[in-house]
Amino acid sequence: MDDLRTFERIYSYDYERFKDLDIDDDDYIILNSYVDQLKTADEWSTRSDFKLHYDKSGELRLLHHLFDRLTSIERFSVVFPSAESYGDLIAQCYDMQGVDEVIATLQYGLRSSAFCHLVDLSLAVPSTWHVGQLGSALSQDVKDHLSHLRLVIVDETGPGGSVEYIRFEEGNYDGDLDAILTSGHAPSNLQVAYPNKDYQDELWRFVASCPNLESLAIEATHYLQLDLLEWNPTSSSRGLRNISLRRVWANVSSICRLLSASSESLMPGAIQRVALDDVKIYEDGGNWEEVFDHLLARCPDLQIFCVTQLSYFTGHPRYECNNRPWENYSSIWTEYDDESNNDRKALHMINKKMIQRAGSSRYNYPVRLIDFSFDSEEE
Repeated sequence: MDDLRTFERIYSYDYERFKDLDIDDDDYIILNSYVDQLKTADEWSTRSDFKLHYDKSGELRLLHHLFDRLTSIERFSVVFPSAESYGDLIAQCYDMQGVDEVIATLQYGLRSSAFCHLVDLSLAVPSTWHVGQLGSALSQDVKDHLSHLRLVIVDETGPGGSVEYIRFEEGNYDGDLDAILTSGHAPSNLQVAYPNKDYQDELWRFVASCPNLESLAIEATHYLQLDLLEWNPTSSSRGLRNISLRRVWANVSSICRLLSASSESLMPGAIQRVALDDVKIYEDGGNWEEVFDHLLARCPDLQIFCVTQLSYFTGHPRYECNNRPWENYSSIWTEYDDESNNDRKALHMINKKMIQRAGSSRYNYPVRLIDFSFDSEEE
């Protein structure tokens, strides 16, 4: 599907064009001042006849026939091409007609009887809106039987869409910048139509409709709000076995809820593997040590714990600034000078416990520990 990303949009700040209209909205001026340049998504392509839209009717008909003929699909994966912005108001863009046609074809397939046995679904799509479009095509019976769900957003264009953009978005450490002119990173045509943040309810609603999940992975570009998820495992369930989160805002309760059994269950959580990357706690959202303590006390089956770039909002008492997040890496960024701060101590206790379970040597543990020293391992 590489030819679904077919051009770049080059924006400019053409104030002269709008000065007589008394418009003082910088983003409006930018979004209405651009030229498009055809360009293939595949940089190695030898194609010379670049087009805005490539006819896929033949391929889509074949896909329709395939869905009609298949009888049982247990695992299904969809991967769209990614899109990014450049720091000079240039954004990679999608063939919107082509994207809509592919989504419609996938919806047709997901509604077919072949997907009645689906247990493992992976969607890598441009926008949170597309997650909702594909998720709504599945019957509730299929959602009830879904065990493994991976949702990846691949369009990172526009302000705050990537950690790399902070090179130019000075001070945007919370990732909440919306102003295009300030950011220098313009959105794709698809993000203008369906901004990831504005349509994230579509994603969370789909996850919430799958009560029997064992594995859940959410990989975002623009930060999404985990506290909007109202996922409740079925009665007496021990909950998720595996959880992976990337680029989400959260509070302690929203994280711990995904690490726990059903509220009606007397059993501890079933969580075995946890991966957290660039997860940021709100300024009033609690402390990371509470999450770590929960894992130590209430998750006896934990085997793998992999965390990178955990942090706090800038207004949080334990906030520690990482002024070059695109190249400075740590398991957690947390205030050093606060004597009551046990974030690192609690994290070390989890890592030590995981290493001991793996055979009392860090070399037997399949996770690269960024901040775990040899000296601390022997404590």
